[in-house]
Amino acid sequence: MTDGEGNQQKYQFIDATRSDRATKRAIRSHAMRGKNAGKKHNRRSRLAIGHAIAKDSLTCPSGSGLFQAWKAKISSMNSDPFRQPPARTLAPISFPVEPSQTDFRLIGDFFYHVLDAMYPSQLCNTRNPARTWFLESLLEDSASFHCCVATIAAMSDCFFDRRPDTPTAIHHLNQVIRIINDRLNSPETVSNTTISVINLMVVRGMMLQDTTYETKMHFEGLIALIQLRGGLAQFEKTPGLLLKTCRTDLDNSLHVGSATFFYRDRLSEVVQVIESHGVCLGQNWTRHERKLDRLDEQLQKLLADFMWFSTFANADTRRKDLHPYQLQEIITSLGCRLTHYHPMSEPSLSDRLSSALHAGLTLFLIKLFTQHGNRRFLPYSLVRRYLIGVIEDGVDAEDEDVILWLCLLGGTSVLASQDHVWLHAKIIENCRALGVTDWEELCNQLSLFPWIKCLHDAAARTLWDEISDAI
Repeated sequence: MTDGEGNQQKYQFIDATRSDRATKRAIRSHAMRGKNAGKKHNRRSRLAIGHAIAKDSLTCPSGSGLFQAWKAKISSMNSDPFRQPPARTLAPISFPVEPSQTDFRLIGDFFYHVLDAMYPSQLCNTRNPARTWFLESLLEDSASFHCCVATIAAMSDCFFDRRPDTPTAIHHLNQVIRIINDRLNSPETVSNTTISVINLMVVRGMMLQDTTYETKMHFEGLIALIQLRGGLAQFEKTPGLLLKTCRTDLDNSLHVGSATFFYRDRLSEVVQVIESHGVCLGQNWTRHERKLDRLDEQLQKLLADFMWFSTFANADTRRKDLHPYQLQEIITSLGCRLTHYHPMSEPSLSDRLSSALHAGLTLFLIKLFTQHGNRRFLPYSLVRRYLIGVIEDGVDAEDEDVILWLCLLGGTSVLASQDHVWLHAKIIENCRALGVTDWEELCNQLSLFPWIKCLHDAAARTLWDEISDAI
């Protein structure tokens, strides 16, 4: 078929009954081919476009270009840009969506206060990849921006002990749902941005203690999208998104009591890197030989690796060399192995010592998670119930030191204020049985198990001061 000027035209069959974006785009494109036939289009050269972006990248619509240019700009500042007032730090940035003044305050407070709790500087060096990841999410596109602000609002509300689900958060969440529903019918379904947004939606649901079908659906959707991409191995070049997904998977497993869906264990690789820098840590298990002999091989290895990390974290001169991504690899590796060893939703292990140690390692892991002081961003109600059951079951007299360690870990992590009456009584009982009469003796007992002084000592000392007069 030819048009009036002899140009060849082709038929294209399009199902016009469908109303998705891809079909509408195809219809418009097909129609415009006919209208533009024979026309000459004068476009700017690629070189000119590239020059314009390089000249003024802070105002270009590309999220990636924005981020790289902004990073270069702030790297020349003498002080930490995230310690500057929000208006000064965020003013040069052109977001995909124009932020309101409330959004600016939320984002500024989040970067200024909340992110410091996500990657504790006492466990790794001060380079904080969470800042990079959240900033990239804010700049990626409109869906990512709205979801990131909604998540930031939820985390900030928890951090500052404010009422959740403010009008600002609800507005952004509604925008996310609208955009994602459109995106799921387009080629962008399995993009990194979509996966990142759904990741944030799962985290927000768990933070608000939303155990409804909706949060479960979001998590299952996240897993399905990653599988469509070929699994976690396809995200090795984007470690921030990969480790964030693993962390969400681990959080979900502790909430519902299942094993993690994905399994990632890179601990041996991290250990090799650390030891290549001259750090070689060994553990003295002399006082634990009788306990170890009663454990199965898998739990023995878990306990040994938790003790290795505890020893490393207590080595003041070396832990600052740990990159935040390496810290997350350690948490992910230990968490995957622990949840696959024995999911929390299953009955306690038949051996009471094994059950107590398993509960203690879980509490130790949770203490490494995002928290502010003694208040966590994410609740772990199932872990709390499991812990109470293990303590009530008790152990043999020779293992009372394990229960003391368990009580102190629980009191500084998942146990609530209403648990303190019976918890105090249990700590007093165990201290008397072990002959512990002062803080130094208590520290000596706790040092026999996974225990990080900079994370655990302050809250444990508060508990001790509350009960020491009764011993």
